[in-house]
Amino acid sequence: IRKTGSQLELTTSDLEIQVRTSAELGGDGGNFATTVGARKLIDILRSLPNDMVVTLTATQNKLTLQAGKSRFTLQTLPAEDFPLVNEAVDFGPVFAVPQKTLRALINQVHFAMAVHDIRYYLNGILFVAEGKTLTLVATDGHRLALAQATLEVDMPKQDVILPRKTVLELQRLLKDEDTAIEMRFAGNQAKFAFSGMEF
Repeated sequence: IRKTGSQLELTTSDLEIQVRTSAELGGDGGNFATTVGARKLIDILRSLPNDMVVTLTATQNKLTLQAGKSRFTLQTLPAEDFPLVNEAVDFGPVFAVPQKTLRALINQVHFAMAVHDIRYYLNGILFVAEGKTLTLVATDGHRLALAQATLEVDMPKQDVILPRKTVLELQRLLKDEDTAIEMRFAGNQAKFAFSGMEF
């Protein structure tokens, strides 16, 4: 959790996938950063009514969450020790498609991904952006699925294999709507920006 003025930025990572989102929230002025267990925090927030106002107060290595008559204390760690994904420097140009288009493409091919194949590159989906076409391909060595969508801009060839775990998380997060998802591919990374988050 990184607070800069009234802007709050939330970053979570397991070193394979990193998600970042930000919001304008009220609160004291000043800057602050800390690391707190996401699972515990989300479990507490889920148990509270949706319209309840939550106050977070930080002291040394604790974060106190107050909501109504409830009060929770969570252990924290220094923000500077949080392991962020090292972002690639060779990202290609940005291109975009509607979220529902990417969601449909993934849904058309994901069944053909291998599950625990020793050929690890089969345990995912190949994304290829070239010219005005975005192509997704999945295969487990016995069957192959391919789906394509048209891009609005001409792209130099960029391709990346998204691992199964990333594909499943993307499927969960993508909405069935026309708002765009922006994509950039590097040698061994893909970056997606949509719904106010960077994935």
